[in-house]
Amino acid sequence: MVETVHSNSQSKRTVKHVKTGLAIVGMGLVGKRHAEAIGHVDHADLVAVVDPSSDGGEYARSLGLPWYETLSDMLANESPDGIIIATPTLLHVDQGLECIKKRIPVLAEKPLATSAREAQALVQLSEESDVPLMVGHHRRHHPIIQKADDGIQQRQ
Repeated sequence: MVETVHSNSQSKRTVKHVKTGLAIVGMGLVGKRHAEAIGHVDHADLVAVVDPSSDGGEYARSLGLPWYETLSDMLANESPDGIIIATPTLLHVDQGLECIKKRIPVLAEKPLATSAREAQALVQLSEESDVPLMVGHHRRHHPIIQKADDGIQQRQ
């Protein structure tokens, strides 16, 4: 958690805000979109970036954030409240398992895994550990998808 304290000199009142610290694994297009979205949320802060590329490092530095080439390195040095996995699908399960074993909630981009068996292993560990696992369906709220859904609903 990231704490900020604001004082209002007129009312002599101090308000403490606790923000959720999030890390992003994978700084391609989708990872950067998550970073931008976090920047618009009052109750969350991006606290670390994981990406093996020098572009990922440059992006992290541009935001003044710590950059790690591997998830393991980041987990050894940071304690985020949640992790967004925006890497290629082949990496989701191993990265998700690593986060859940550290008791860190995960939002993984879709698809969750390359097979139902792998996805089930991730879901099972999440449930047994009581650590939240979510799948990002970012297009669900896209205007074109909502328009299509409205059209389908009107025909029923």
